[in-house]
Amino acid sequence: MAVVTRRARGLDAEVELDSDEDGMPRPCVANLDAIATIERRQLSRLITALGTARMRQVERAVHLALGIDLPWPIT
Repeated sequence: MAVVTRRARGLDAEVELDSDEDGMPRPCVANLDAIATIERRQLSRLITALGTARMRQVERAVHLALGIDLPWPIT
């Protein structure tokens, strides 16, 4: 689970999300700097499903947040 907020801080571990491309209700960021696991039963409803390109950005942000080497070059 990642925190989704409208308060962008400009972190490498943030991924910008919007209503047009990502289906979010309003522009926001997913903050992957503080991720956590939760039980599936705690999820109540699906807000959106991110596309492949955006998920690639999420994967990059997770790697940067956790200090894990990227399997591809940073662009």
